[in-house]
Amino acid sequence: MEPQDGAERLHHAEAENAHLKETVRVLREELEKLSYERDDRLQKAIASANTEILHLRGTIETLRDTLEKAADERERAVAAATATAEGEMAHLRSTVETLRVEIEDVRRQKDEAVQRAMDLARREVDELKATVARQRDESERLKVEHQEAVQAALTQSGKEISQLRETISMLRTELDGINAEYDGKLRTIEGSYEQERRELHSTITVLREELETAPRPHS
Repeated sequence: MEPQDGAERLHHAEAENAHLKETVRVLREELEKLSYERDDRLQKAIASANTEILHLRGTIETLRDTLEKAADERERAVAAATATAEGEMAHLRSTVETLRVEIEDVRRQKDEAVQRAMDLARREVDELKATVARQRDESERLKVEHQEAVQAALTQSGKEISQLRETISMLRTELDGINAEYDGKLRTIEGSYEQERRELHSTITVLREELETAPRPHS
């Protein structure tokens, strides 16, 4: 019985050994398959990663170009805006200078006009005063002559005295008319001078306000 048991154990061991070898072979094949699949997935993953890296590099390059173009456009826009602002400031400075010169010219012309009007008014007043003085002298002379005539004509008729009185009345009326005319002209000249003075002050005020409200250069 022992030899048979030993043969059975040997057979059993051989069968188990064959089974183990088969198991090892199957496991090796599965490991090789898994290794191949793993390597394939790894290669695919690497290829996909490389593709994605290339895509990202392209995207980065595109973004870099876009940023550089945007920076260039921004610099050109800033330069253009700066040039435009400087041009506008230069134009405003020129406009302000032109307005200043024009205001000075207007002020000078108005001052000259006021001076001429005052000179003219003074001359007219002096002429009117001279006229009044002449009329007063003439009146005094006529009064003297009248008195002399009265003294000389005391012996003459009442008609001549009446005529002399009428002459005196006419001269007095004429003198009153001259005085009234002088007063009227003087009031007219004074009113005209005051009106023109107010207009000149109003014009100067308007010009000064226009100058103050004009746009000023930015600092």
